[in-house]
Amino acid sequence: MGLYAVCVEPLWIEVTPLRIDQGSLARSMEGLRVAVVADLHMSVPGLREHRLARILRRIDPDYLFVLGDLIQYHGPYRDALAYVESLPSKRGSLVVFGDAENSNRRGSCVACHLPGSRELRPSGRVRYLMDEVAILENRGRRTAVVGAAPDTIFRGRLDERLMEKAGGLPVILLAHYPRAFDAARECGVELTLAGDTHGGQVPLPAFVQRRLFHWRDRGYLRGAFRDGPHLLYVTRGIGTSHAPVRFACRPEVVVVDFGGEGG
Repeated sequence: MGLYAVCVEPLWIEVTPLRIDQGSLARSMEGLRVAVVADLHMSVPGLREHRLARILRRIDPDYLFVLGDLIQYHGPYRDALAYVESLPSKRGSLVVFGDAENSNRRGSCVACHLPGSRELRPSGRVRYLMDEVAILENRGRRTAVVGAAPDTIFRGRLDERLMEKAGGLPVILLAHYPRAFDAARECGVELTLAGDTHGGQVPLPAFVQRRLFHWRDRGYLRGAFRDGPHLLYVTRGIGTSHAPVRFACRPEVVVVDFGGEGG
């Protein structure tokens, strides 16, 4: 069992389908496919990362959303960013940061600036959202993707000015911490996507969960949570932290397909 938890399950990536077929997002994003990953916790690409890239090529998403913790805690950015920017998506990728990136804030400058320079990197297919909004166009309809910085969500709120940038459009919130759902509901956000918890990695007794997870996140360990028209999905992520093991909690790519009501 120990060998399985170290050598098999951490590499056995599961693809989880999620369909949005009601509400304004189903209409504004109709026909689009989005792949969602989180918590890579990588230094250099290895077998797991190669498998993830292969799975994404097979999924062939229109967009890729990455929900933070790309790097190891206090780790370097270069290889992780290069890897994320190499992952396939037809229309581009949107990335938010997590607490691992906060552990090396100075290094995060390479996401926006050329190495060793104040000059901004040329805009490419990957956009890093740090309390910013990206507008997606689809068949004449528009969707606002709000990317919340980890500090914003850790404080348990969404900046009103950030939500104003959405301009009344249907909103998808990308956040590292699941607790974002509490603020997102108050702001009328239909879909919140989050990571951070790794799904627990292994079955954990309650007293261990209390030590590992903030009290606002413990109720959102993994999977889908719905409150009326508001939906949160917490992915189990790809990598591991604290210990390189997974048991009964496979790494996960979430595939979100959007369709019209009744579609």
